[in-house]
Order: sequence, then structure tokens, then C-alpha cells
Amino acid sequence: MTRISFYLRGLLTPQTRLNQGDKLPAISAELRGYTVRQKHLDRVISLCNLKDRETVPLIYPLTIIFPVHMSIVTHKKFPLCYLKMLQVRNHLIQFRQIRSAQEMDLFSQIIGKRQINPTLTRSGEFTVQ
Repeated sequence: MTRISFYLRGLLTPQTRLNQGDKLPAISAELRGYTVRQKHLDRVISLCNLKDRETVPLIYPLTIIFPVHMSIVTHKKFPLCYLKMLQVRNHLIQFRQIRSAQEMDLFSQIIGKRQINPTLTRSGEFTVQ
């Protein structure tokens, strides 16, 4: 899907509310067999002012997993309008270096939610892993 189609899906899909105690649906998505596009990797390395071109920088998987995350938050079962959400942080863990010529499988899922401020009915946090 293109970014435009994600935005359109977010605008046109009717959203429900997420009330206190409601659970988020178990939605996951994956991208299997992804091979790094060298031109894209070179651009990320250049923009981030990085030096190593043999391994994939820690930030790089975030640039390719965007469509996977978007397929979750624009899923018809996802109860919130992603256009009204704010991403606060990313938590990255690198277990080993990934060679730039190596094939990758990427997996993402919703693993939970929590109320940030109980006095605000619309404040909450959910975790996409």
C-alpha cells in the first residue's frame, strides 16, 4: 500500500471509541524476505551522517517497517483513528548487526495499552512491537 492509501483508509474508515477497560484487538503484520535496497540504505546513511556501509544502522529498520505499522493502525478492527494519535517514542533493541546484503523478516504486533492520565478520557498509550 502507498502512504496516500493509508491516509485515505484512516480518513474513510469509521472508528469506534476505546473505553476504559477495553482491550485492543490482536492485530499483527509481517514483512518476510525483505532485502535492503542499497540506494535507500545509502540515503539513510547519508541523511544520518553515518559511516559504516557494511551493516544496517539501528535506525534503518524503522524506515522500512512503516508500512507494516500502518497496516495495523489502519486495520478495520483497530478502534482508533491513527490521524488523531501522536507517536511519543520508539524503543529499539538490536540483538546483532545485520549485514546490508542479508534478508530480513520483520514482524509487528500490538502488545498492550495503558491509560496515561486517568483524568483524561482520551489519553492512552498502546505498544506496537
